[in-house]
Amino acid sequence: MTRREEVTKYVLESVKISKTTYDIVSKFFNDMTDKEFHNFWLDVRDKKTNLSFIIPQEEKHDESVLFKWLNKLGVNPFQKLTYVDKEGLEYTSPKPTLVIYGTVKRAAQTQDKKVSIPVGNKINSLTGQPTGESLSAKFTLPEAFIHLGYGSRYVPNEFVNARGGDLGMAAALDKLLYTQGSASMEELRPYSTKNVTTKSLKAYFLASHLKSTL
Repeated sequence: MTRREEVTKYVLESVKISKTTYDIVSKFFNDMTDKEFHNFWLDVRDKKTNLSFIIPQEEKHDESVLFKWLNKLGVNPFQKLTYVDKEGLEYTSPKPTLVIYGTVKRAAQTQDKKVSIPVGNKINSLTGQPTGESLSAKFTLPEAFIHLGYGSRYVPNEFVNARGGDLGMAAALDKLLYTQGSASMEELRPYSTKNVTTKSLKAYFLASHLKSTL
């Protein structure tokens, strides 16, 4: 067994807890030449790059299984933390604490002077999306992820379609809310005229003599 085969086997054995990661890493290594493989690990050694392990939530691993896997790799995610106050005094927590890297982003602006309130109902004719003084009414991708994270699967669908550029669904939504006080995406679907963005892109393709299925 060559050195490359030994390293590949060791890494794949280490990540086999996740089929997703196993498949990604396996393909990543297989697509490399011997020289690329060697240079990659030199970059890992020099901390110029790293090999990420992806374990999707959909695989539904129990926490105890993940912690056991980390310990097997020689990683202890629980550490005692030492705090240093302004006077230089140190305090070490008596109990180990879970330490992880995490990305934190505020879902909303909390400073009054920076809060943006949409004015009027200005819509970009090419995208069907809020623009100008109404731009802050736009539904962003991070907001969609927040809703999905809370298990709210249908709200993003409404904001991206009925309230996100599909003028036919938007008109039907307003009418149903005014007349019966409620509406559902199932009721609105027959009134869909497609998002303005899709129509605009199709027009650009046609103008460039490109056929599409949009």
